[in-house]
Amino acid sequence: MARSEETRDVGLEPDRWGDLTLTGMPTWLPGGWRPQSVPDAGFAGELRARQQRLHRAVQADYDGIVTVKQPNIRYLTGYSTIAAGKAALLVTRDGAYLAVSESELGRALMAPGVRGVHVFGWDEPVDIERWLRHSPYGSELRRVLCEWGEEVRAGDGGGQEGRGTRADVIDIQRLVTSEWEASCIRQAARATRAGVEAAVDKAGDDGTTDSQIAATSIAAMISESGYECPPIAVVGIDEGAGIPHSQWGRRSLQPGSVAFIELSGGYDGYCAPVMRTIVRDPVPKDVVDLFSHVESILDILCNSIKPGVRCSDVARKCSGVLSDINGVLFHYNYGYPVGIFDGTPTWMNGAEFYITTDNEGIFEPGMTFHLPISLRRFGQYAVGQSQTVRVTDEGVEVMTGDVPSGLLHAPVQ
Repeated sequence: MARSEETRDVGLEPDRWGDLTLTGMPTWLPGGWRPQSVPDAGFAGELRARQQRLHRAVQADYDGIVTVKQPNIRYLTGYSTIAAGKAALLVTRDGAYLAVSESELGRALMAPGVRGVHVFGWDEPVDIERWLRHSPYGSELRRVLCEWGEEVRAGDGGGQEGRGTRADVIDIQRLVTSEWEASCIRQAARATRAGVEAAVDKAGDDGTTDSQIAATSIAAMISESGYECPPIAVVGIDEGAGIPHSQWGRRSLQPGSVAFIELSGGYDGYCAPVMRTIVRDPVPKDVVDLFSHVESILDILCNSIKPGVRCSDVARKCSGVLSDINGVLFHYNYGYPVGIFDGTPTWMNGAEFYITTDNEGIFEPGMTFHLPISLRRFGQYAVGQSQTVRVTDEGVEVMTGDVPSGLLHAPVQ
């Protein structure tokens, strides 16, 4: 089949590197990919705006920036892969250029935010220096900012005057989500709701276990989102939840039991996590009392977070609620950024901008947080509730507000 003049063929066997310059979509490929959440061509414009904003942030000192972090590559280009550590991205004034192994070439070509693709052998490491030295768009750059991952080592770079390193420049940009990103998080929240509803229904089955609740909720979220599996789902019953992040162990939900769940639906790479508490009657009084403190802290967060307010001031208000409770385990991190995720067991997004008493940072419109409030009697049980919220001009939008909340009672059979 004929190929467009804008594309030149390259050898894809190991040790044969080359570039595919995509000034137009090759005629031998199908039409460009469209994300499910945005059915028109707006996604490509969204990606280009992110690239331009990034370049403006560094252009005073650098001609371009390189990253190997998968969530950042996805954020800037729409390119996603399960082959972690097998891609790098260069962003310049002219656009974004990917370096990928030959096995990932098809996915790279279909990414809507990519201007050019550099190919290397499937069993070769990502050699940043070699790529920039031999690529026409890399060899002319005078100074490049490198956001290195652990798997890449910085070098002198052939012919370049110098390079700098900074680990958080893209992460900081990702702290403020766009309206397009917010639409994806809302879609993820719909999947989260399906997961919680399924978990509560399953909790009503006689002899149901933590693993069965987890499996049912994950299946419901995948079915609802139609896109991708959540990065993690944690279900702990009684003592299984009394230790942070402990996984299921085939414990069953009995009368008086407490199930603590943490889960999130996923949509186009974005997440909307929640914590919820499911109980079986009769509910112990201590569970009810602890849960009331959880709700009080969440109320403070949702009513106090506003543009211009310091994270530390909000965190101190929350800490006051815990002053009269003894014997509980809490992490004193009242919120962390969420958004696009990288498929690892974490929902944290971007820079380490946490709602703690040590963070003097200021809330800005568009910042999106998971507010993970959980109180644990160590080795006994946990109660908790959380929401995913987005800072608005007036306060916060509770993006998971439609997810069932409160003490969720398992239905009586």
